[in-house]
Amino acid sequence: MVAKPGDIFQYHYQINFPDAHVSWQIFEGDISIISGQDTQTVTVQFGPTFTKGMVHADGDGLKNGSTRLRCMDHVTITSD
Repeated sequence: MVAKPGDIFQYHYQINFPDAHVSWQIFEGDISIISGQDTQTVTVQFGPTFTKGMVHADGDGLKNGSTRLRCMDHVTITSD
């Protein structure tokens, strides 16, 4: 994925479990979470010094009403 400083993007993490919870983290880069923490869709903005970074999603939910499953994914973004 490619982004420039000042861009605003949304990322969606698909999780098909009831009672789903998604925690978003910025692992690297000048990226700020604007909205959507603890939901399946997050909005981020790339700061003025952005050149590369990583947005990480950590999701969990109930399977069969009793077993909590956890899964994760991330997207790496560059400015070129």
